[in-house]
Amino acid sequence: MSPIRDDVRAQWTISPDGDATWEVPESWAQGRSLFGGLTVAAGAARGRLALASKSSGRRLRTVQAQLLGPVTPGVLEGRAQVLREGKTTTFVAVELEQEGSVRAALSLIYIEPREGAMSVPGPAAPAWDAPERFASLPFLPGVTPEFTKHLDFRFAEGTIPFQGGSEASFGGYIRFREAPPELLAEHQLALLDAWPCPTLSLLDRPAFASTVTWTAHLFAPSAPGFHRFTYETVAAESGFSTCTGQLFDSTGRLVGLSEQLVVVFD
Repeated sequence: MSPIRDDVRAQWTISPDGDATWEVPESWAQGRSLFGGLTVAAGAARGRLALASKSSGRRLRTVQAQLLGPVTPGVLEGRAQVLREGKTTTFVAVELEQEGSVRAALSLIYIEPREGAMSVPGPAAPAWDAPERFASLPFLPGVTPEFTKHLDFRFAEGTIPFQGGSEASFGGYIRFREAPPELLAEHQLALLDAWPCPTLSLLDRPAFASTVTWTAHLFAPSAPGFHRFTYETVAAESGFSTCTGQLFDSTGRLVGLSEQLVVVFD
């Protein structure tokens, strides 16, 4: 089983009175806190547990997350509430709390797929050379974030952060180094959030960046293998960047869309 599957999908413990706790893993750190993609994936896993007895056939479609504070190694508490369940849509609210303060608040939207409904295809995946033609980003302890050792990044276009590029955008391939048996919503969320803020490509020196809010749309389940991801800064002003990204699975199908508000400490 993959590290993310173990860390996110199997580790929430529910007590007899309904309290849920999870031991935050150190190996998925991003600076002093947990990798944001895993924080949101953990929230999605908590929402899935709350939904299990009500709408087991529904799948996660949209996540709106506010990352209010750092999640650090130790015990994390998760509260989930099903706000409304309609014929096609279920709304779930999740709060992740640590040491008496809320660290993340999520709104999860689950849908009931409708057979025969109108379909509008997404954009085509970027036409890059095969992933084997691009170098895998090495994991460098103390230099690259700890969580990146679980992922295989291969930049295919644009400039790597802190190299003084001319455009605030880039793209490349990504996959889990240890492939899970099945790519589920939590895995897609982690892949969507794994890449650094594209505004950092303009800088010629290291700087910190932190996500404030994140909206992710999951269009379809992913096929296994390398995914392609494109990421661009829509606009940046006063230290805050709005960035959008698109995730394509190994078949070239658009499976996820990301929009983030990121603060860059340059």
